[in-house]
Amino acid sequence: MAESVRVSAYSESAMRGDGLAEPHRLTNSEQEVRKVPSVLAESGIRFVVVERLSKMQIDGVAFWLSEYDPVVALTLRADRIDGFWFTLAHEIAHILNHDQPGLDANQLV
Repeated sequence: MAESVRVSAYSESAMRGDGLAEPHRLTNSEQEVRKVPSVLAESGIRFVVVERLSKMQIDGVAFWLSEYDPVVALTLRADRIDGFWFTLAHEIAHILNHDQPGLDANQLV
């Protein structure tokens, strides 16, 4: 599903700059959630939302399709806006920290 999402080339510097500030600005209104996919896409992060996974206690996950293609996926397990924003911030932090088992952060330089 994430492979079909069109995004700009990933730019960690863009995400750490205005890209990281923009999602925070959106937290002022529940209606601003609709802008999250495009804001992340501008920094090259693919964003998907999936249904709650049966018998799984997972709110979100961050992973890389390749060394230049990060993905943030959120589930609909917790249907609360504060949980959405917390999980989104948490998963973005994983992307910025290059957290992925088996991926050498030096490959991303």
